[in-house]
Amino acid sequence: MALHIPPSLYHRRFRLLWLGLLISIAGTQMQTWALFWHIRTLTDLPIALGGVGLARILPVIIFSLVGGAMADVVNRRRLLLVTQSAMTLLALLLAWLTLRGSITLWQIYALTAMQAMTAAFDIPARQALVPNLVPAVTCPMPSA
Repeated sequence: MALHIPPSLYHRRFRLLWLGLLISIAGTQMQTWALFWHIRTLTDLPIALGGVGLARILPVIIFSLVGGAMADVVNRRRLLLVTQSAMTLLALLLAWLTLRGSITLWQIYALTAMQAMTAAFDIPARQALVPNLVPAVTCPMPSA
């Protein structure tokens, strides 16, 4: 059985985007679980964990339409660079506050909300960028 590589991965620019996003998404998932653990160490209230979900969903609902429209009119590559950089800076700020031992629950919620707002711009830009990286495949029309 031969290994089948998806045709899109043969395109260098798509492959670079895919690898970069693999690293970014893996980091985001690790950060999410670390946040859950951290909140659990700060308080025993189960509702505090639900606050992370609320801090994520509200910015996505509010900013998704704006993020989609922005992805249609600005340079998508530049927008991805800005959003990924912003998410990195927010993660570093979270790490710095944690290492100082001065982080509070409201700071975790605020940083989570800012990351979700940034993601509301990042995700549409990422999805709209893919057709620019991989050429369209033309399929022959079936004969009637």
